[in-house]
Amino acid sequence: MNDELTPEERAVMRSRIVGGARGIAPAGAHRNAWIAGSVAAVLVVALAGGVVATSTLSAPQIANTPSPTATATTVPTPAPITTSTPTPTTSVASLGSPPFDGSCANVVDEQALADATGHPMAAAGVKWDDGRGTVRGGLTCWWVSADEFLAAIVRVAVFPIDQEPTEPELFGQEGCTSGVGDECTRVGTVDGTRVWVRMSGSPDNLESRSSDVLAEVLSRVGAYAPGIPATPTGAWWGALDCSAVESVIDPTDIGYDSVTVEPPTFSSFPDGCSLAFRQGYEGWTASAFPVAGGAVAVPSVIAAGGEQIDVAGAREAYWVAASDGVDGGGGYALIASDGVNALQVYVGAGMSSLETDLQRATFVAERILPLL
Repeated sequence: MNDELTPEERAVMRSRIVGGARGIAPAGAHRNAWIAGSVAAVLVVALAGGVVATSTLSAPQIANTPSPTATATTVPTPAPITTSTPTPTTSVASLGSPPFDGSCANVVDEQALADATGHPMAAAGVKWDDGRGTVRGGLTCWWVSADEFLAAIVRVAVFPIDQEPTEPELFGQEGCTSGVGDECTRVGTVDGTRVWVRMSGSPDNLESRSSDVLAEVLSRVGAYAPGIPATPTGAWWGALDCSAVESVIDPTDIGYDSVTVEPPTFSSFPDGCSLAFRQGYEGWTASAFPVAGGAVAVPSVIAAGGEQIDVAGAREAYWVAASDGVDGGGGYALIASDGVNALQVYVGAGMSSLETDLQRATFVAERILPLL
């Protein structure tokens, strides 16, 4: 497993770890030690997302009872900023479209994955599209073993041949490795579409089994319309300047003494920033990422139960669970759109109430939107 997971992937994995992976039996003694030791340790670190999340992963009160200190903290209401709602732009972005009708269920069926891994497999990840793949004409899917926790993981990326996957740290050159978790990456091309299959785990003949999954996906490509990348326009946002973000945020507005804003440590969202607020031993973290052309994600956010909220400077905004955890146990995301692009502010599950997290995420979004 690569320890540089995307925010939503960290949210899903964290949800499953904190929630005790309900209904999943522990791996048997025949499993490699990487599942029980190395991978679990890497996931915990990767999922932490900041100094606070790291400590709260092992805190017993997270499961049911909030910390007395946390509940006693009064969070000041952020001072509103005077930002008018932008005038609708006359420039219409080409939204792009994904392959396989945008459905991972069309990419490969779970029985084929079970045959390849030796485990029943279940789809993982958020139930809405973050827009990054769609604007490139691509689709990324992943599945995890449903019987033994992390005994097998399969990821598939399908993109036009002139595009790269949105998770470059996960899909690289073709080949197999062994050591801290066996894994194989297979790459194939058909009808102008390139497919990456990455399988992690320890089934026998991992190399040939991952090739079988690739062949299955390639055989299905022609049954669906190909993915079409969006055409960039002058209305598309650029990357965030993290130093500029830090300069417009006053941490005292939400009850903290300091804030550090830095580029993310993973390359899935190279245009974003990670924010860490601190007050003594307490803290709160968030990650903010602009997605150029990302308004294409809004319908799927709504379909996934996103709650419409008010965010100054946005034409529309939504608050939505960022994982498949119960009651958003893996965190939440604020999606703010100007009608063409989308700003995503991810908040990991922790000691704060959802109301407080929403308040703080809104504060962050309203300070960043004028910079885009």
